[in-house]
Amino acid sequence: MDELESCARKNRILNAIPTSELHRLLALMERVQLYPRQVLERPGGGTEYIHFPIDGVLSMIASTREGDTVEVATVGNEGATGVIAMLSGSKQRAQQVPLVQVRALIPGAVVRMRVDAFEAAIERSSEVNRCVMRYLNVLFSQLVLSASCNRLHSLEQRCARWLLGCRDRTQFEEVPVTQELLAEMLGVRRQSVDHVLGELETKQMIECLRGSVKIHDVDSLRSVACECYPLAKERLDNSLT
Repeated sequence: MDELESCARKNRILNAIPTSELHRLLALMERVQLYPRQVLERPGGGTEYIHFPIDGVLSMIASTREGDTVEVATVGNEGATGVIAMLSGSKQRAQQVPLVQVRALIPGAVVRMRVDAFEAAIERSSEVNRCVMRYLNVLFSQLVLSASCNRLHSLEQRCARWLLGCRDRTQFEEVPVTQELLAEMLGVRRQSVDHVLGELETKQMIECLRGSVKIHDVDSLRSVACECYPLAKERLDNSLT
């Protein structure tokens, strides 16, 4: 239990929950190691677990019938996936089809528990409810910014914002992402991403490696990113503090 608690404390939502209540939740939790691109939720399937990232990063991805994709939210140790499913209640949740796919963007550990068990904890504890509501505010802000950013800002701005967002969540200068995956996240063609990354690399802001992108000049990359980046970062930094 001590090892699981130590792990859980690295997630901001769980760390903000009072110790006595967290201990009750730990008995219903398990630590799981995710592999690259592992799918946790998919459109057409139910939401069975709440996943709290510890040192990995999860991605919420919308897609069309034709197979086009775009990321609508990124979730690191500031939050959790599956929490939106609880808003409709258990009866309605069983009848609803999830709109997004959730998968491991950057592999790592998560702590998970069943949706119905966490829903019961929210109903029982005002402190747990408060922590979840504060995170939902952060998540909804990210969804709003995502919608406007994907429509109004250039691919170069969006690419810089995405790379910086992953860096902020992992605290590593090297982001483990391929050009193909980045194109999938940004909802554009691979060739378009190759061009933008090439321009940023020429300006010595980044270095494209095999299977990753290394950030060399954070300040310059911030100057390229759109206004959505500082807005999202402020919400992220202030979550559950």
